[in-house]
Amino acid sequence: KMDEVEQILAMGGGSKGAQMMAQRVADLAEQGMIKEMDAFIEKSAWAKTGDAIKQAFYFSLLSGPKTHLRNVVGATSAIAQQVYERKGANLLGQALGRENVAAGEAMAMVSSLLRGARETFVTSSKGKRVLKESKKLREQGDIVGAEKAIEEAGGEIGTARKYMATGKSGWGTGKVDEAMLGAFDPEVWNVQKESMLGRGLSFINSVTMTPTHALGMMDEIFTTTAYRMEVNSQAIRQASNEVADGKITKEQFNARVEEIVDSPQEAVKDNARQLAKQVAFTEQPKDTPVWNVLKATGALPYGIGTIIMPFTRTVYNLGRYTFERTPLAPAVKRWREDLEAGGARADLAISKVATGSAIMLAMADLAMSGQITGEGPSNWKQREQLKRTGWQPNSIKIENEDGSTSYYGVRGMEPFSTPIMLASNMVEILKESDIGDEDQAAESAWVAAIMAVTNQVVSQQYMSGINSFFEMMSDSKRHGQNWTNRLASTVIPTGVAEITKAMDPYARTAYNMGQTIRRRTPGLSKDLPYNTDVWGRPISYRSDIGGLYDALSPVYVSSDKKQEPIDKELNKLEKYISKPSKKVNFKGISINLKKYPKAYEEYVKLSGNELTETKYGAPIDMGGKGLKDTLNDLVTGKHPLSGDYDLRTGGSDGGKAQKIQAIVTKFQQAARDVILEKHFDVQAEYEIKKTKTTQKYDIGL
Repeated sequence: KMDEVEQILAMGGGSKGAQMMAQRVADLAEQGMIKEMDAFIEKSAWAKTGDAIKQAFYFSLLSGPKTHLRNVVGATSAIAQQVYERKGANLLGQALGRENVAAGEAMAMVSSLLRGARETFVTSSKGKRVLKESKKLREQGDIVGAEKAIEEAGGEIGTARKYMATGKSGWGTGKVDEAMLGAFDPEVWNVQKESMLGRGLSFINSVTMTPTHALGMMDEIFTTTAYRMEVNSQAIRQASNEVADGKITKEQFNARVEEIVDSPQEAVKDNARQLAKQVAFTEQPKDTPVWNVLKATGALPYGIGTIIMPFTRTVYNLGRYTFERTPLAPAVKRWREDLEAGGARADLAISKVATGSAIMLAMADLAMSGQITGEGPSNWKQREQLKRTGWQPNSIKIENEDGSTSYYGVRGMEPFSTPIMLASNMVEILKESDIGDEDQAAESAWVAAIMAVTNQVVSQQYMSGINSFFEMMSDSKRHGQNWTNRLASTVIPTGVAEITKAMDPYARTAYNMGQTIRRRTPGLSKDLPYNTDVWGRPISYRSDIGGLYDALSPVYVSSDKKQEPIDKELNKLEKYISKPSKKVNFKGISINLKKYPKAYEEYVKLSGNELTETKYGAPIDMGGKGLKDTLNDLVTGKHPLSGDYDLRTGGSDGGKAQKIQAIVTKFQQAARDVILEKHFDVQAEYEIKKTKTTQKYDIGL
């Protein structure tokens, strides 16, 4: 029970924190300092307030349905990995003339899935009656009796229903943890539950704990499944060893397996619990340098740690899980310990690396053929241009029956997405490397592998908080506003923001904290300016599948159905153009249009495709169309100058690229003239700066 005690203490700052608080209260009481003791206890209200803020913050982060679907995909893929890794360990043993992992373990894991599902979801008629009785006892205030009735019901009640009824986890592994009250629970604040304030706190607590309970429910389902898988696997192994040692006959094998499964020894239970925690990524990390750094980061004072690293244990466990299945596994302490232990643990450790590396090689082959994508080019202009053609990073590319191409994003669904992203990023790094002889090629491959794994860890969504924080610290002028905007966005829960996206599927531009909050609020986002592409078109989140899919699915889908001919041509030429800079030169006077968002939005739209004439009414181009349509005509043979264009040289510095750039420059200049004439605020700044420039010139003259 020590693990349970330590977990409970950890909620309040760990065993040392609890001991210090208890000692402090005891010292004050012994000295008769009652007032001081009351003051000390009262100060803990600050800690309660901090916990409440943290709970609200976690609610904001976890309230979206996509988070929970990612959790399901990740845990499901982790379950599947156990099966083929177990089979790999068996085949390895056979190749080396040993059988530390029995031949039937992988199949036993598969066959146990049905039993695990039954233990998780099936509740008998008797179990339903017990749940009703337990509910009545809970309503009467007999919490202990209510939970005892459920505990005594045993397998009559599915573990998922047990979690829902008690808020306690671990039913499926036989080691039940205490339920968390929640930071807003009236009991925490010493408030009567039946009072008006108590009911209000209970409601807030119930709402803000909903995402946590949903994740807990999923963890209960997958830990129960993994526990049952490992128990069955261990039963096959133990029975096989007993047959080999002559303790039982082959005819007694099946009966012995059933006996072990029904009444597993404590060692079998411990192994099964360990696997269950690994699959759910809830394992308590050991004392390692990496974990100590993460833990210290998450514990930074004044809430900074929570903001920049809200899920330290998940980050560590996912990172460790990832590394164990790559050629860099020897860097992981647990993997080294398993290898040194020998026997089945060593075979499984080697199997993880072997199967993980084999899958990475298969994914690398797909990446080489363009069937999966990595992070993409480091040149942001090139990335944005690729996105306009339907491409997206970290995706699986699918050819559709109508000849179009769709990209299905897999970011955030580890460990399912891990080999895909590792392989694709490693291939991209190698493609950009200048590889010479074989030794250099081998060295480059290792460097690419290390860089890909590092990128896999640091580029994940759960690391975005710490990444943006250090960006802000390194260059506060450049990134400070973005960081504060990001922090402000958590005021609106992710679930609400997803509703906003469903109602308003267009990207909106926010320049300050207030606008960032409005961007995530239903009904208020539509007043903000569009975030547009280089052609002035609003960027949409809506896929071809539909709004409901986009609101619920963590897999973002894009396609090339709407790509423009000019974008295809630009990629071919490796000529990358982007939206005009916010710092605009008006007749030699530089003005930052970031201060005038409406003017900048119109500038992008006009220069992108809306503007066809100069401010004097003359056509900008002989075709009489906007920039996008003009360039589309030029590269598809519909423009009067298409013949001249076709005769020009290719490449990023060739005649074709120069012709395109000249047309872009012409349209942007015409758009600047219109903006300066139309927007009086821009015009006012222009006149002031022009006057100052003239005065400086006169003084100098």
